[in-house]
Amino acid sequence: MAGFRLYTSNRLESLRDALVEVVREPLSSPLTPEVIVVQSRGMERWLSMELARKFGVWMNYRFPFPNRFVWEMFKLILADVPDISAFSPQTMAWRIMGLLPGHLDTPAFEVLRHYLSTDGGNLKRFQLSERIADVFDRYAVYRPEMIIHWETGGDEGWQAQIWRALVSGHREEHRAGLWSSFLSRLGGGEVTSQGLPERISVFGVPALPNYHFEVLYALASIIDVHFFLMSPTKEYWADIVPPNRMDSDASGNLHFETGSPLLASMGKLGRDFFYYAPGQRVGGIFLLRRSR
Repeated sequence: MAGFRLYTSNRLESLRDALVEVVREPLSSPLTPEVIVVQSRGMERWLSMELARKFGVWMNYRFPFPNRFVWEMFKLILADVPDISAFSPQTMAWRIMGLLPGHLDTPAFEVLRHYLSTDGGNLKRFQLSERIADVFDRYAVYRPEMIIHWETGGDEGWQAQIWRALVSGHREEHRAGLWSSFLSRLGGGEVTSQGLPERISVFGVPALPNYHFEVLYALASIIDVHFFLMSPTKEYWADIVPPNRMDSDASGNLHFETGSPLLASMGKLGRDFFYYAPGQRVGGIFLLRRSR
């Protein structure tokens, strides 16, 4: 049955054992590869050796990284998605470099015009274009709604103007546009599981932006998605806060849990990820499985 299943543990070995039980169930065909999303080649090698040790032999599998996996899903569900995006940072840098001279005389670009006024050989313009392209690439993953809003003319800042010029005629080809189209198609019930992986596991990924989560949750409406999340403790820890936040509540009306000072002060990213992972909307298909 399709659904999103979350497994948490403070021991990697426990998560490995939970994964073993998942992949022990054979897929419909021995020629169908097992898909396990990881974040590093080190985790891929460790899992390969552990699964081979558990089963005696481990073959016909794929370990894509999150970005590559999402792009593969876009290609399977959306039409005309290229193998390599025209909105990769390397490609965007050259295109932005060509667009900048035509915009520098407008008021919104005063800061950039001043910065590039001493650029005799265009080196500064290329370096600036590389930085802008890198920021745009991150916006597409971490702030997709913002740049989609830019495309409707919702902002007149220099970044929004450059972005609109960059995507003119190609609005459905960048990562944020593909992401929006992908979610719309799955949310509208237009997609079946035909041609998609039968089962997806995500293992050893300590944090993911909402961009990737939304893709996984959307896929979970038609196929099985298993998410194995490492936790630093076997206890629930998403509500602990550092002492300075407790001091900020002068009214005394709120109750905070301090817990481990180390987790409270340094674990914000993992804490937020752990808190929102089981709390996101997935219809009625969410199951939580916690192991120790």
